[in-house]
Amino acid sequence: MSGLQYPHCFTQSIQSLSLTEIRASTGSHIAVIPAAGLPAYCASKAALNSFVLSLRMQLASAKSAVKIIEISPPVVRTELHDYMGEEKGRGMGMPVDAFIDQAFKGLEAGKDQVLVGTIFGTSEEDLGEIVDKRRAAAERLQEGIMKMMHGGK
Repeated sequence: MSGLQYPHCFTQSIQSLSLTEIRASTGSHIAVIPAAGLPAYCASKAALNSFVLSLRMQLASAKSAVKIIEISPPVVRTELHDYMGEEKGRGMGMPVDAFIDQAFKGLEAGKDQVLVGTIFGTSEEDLGEIVDKRRAAAERLQEGIMKMMHGGK
């Protein structure tokens, strides 16, 4: 099976379940704004982000009740960065309680893509605009592909 067929099969499997919601976390804003010093990590987050966006569109076009919710956090103050030394590592990023509060506000608002905080040098508005434009372009691409597959209809 090719990598291009996998999302289609995954969508069919999800639809056969009696779920109404699945949550996936990309783990970082660097899924859409890569950091040059972390190429493999950025690529893995970008791949997951692209997969979730594509899966969300497939489920929507199939009129599925399954909703994919993606939470995209910034750097968050946790033990993840302790390898830099506890003081430096835990001094980076957004406090955990602030992250949780903002994430829950997005979830309570019914968003299917919850952007929390920002990334160095990019405002929350700019980050949101990048994500929104990318999503709109992906939706236009999907519409074009569907028209092409159905003879231009």
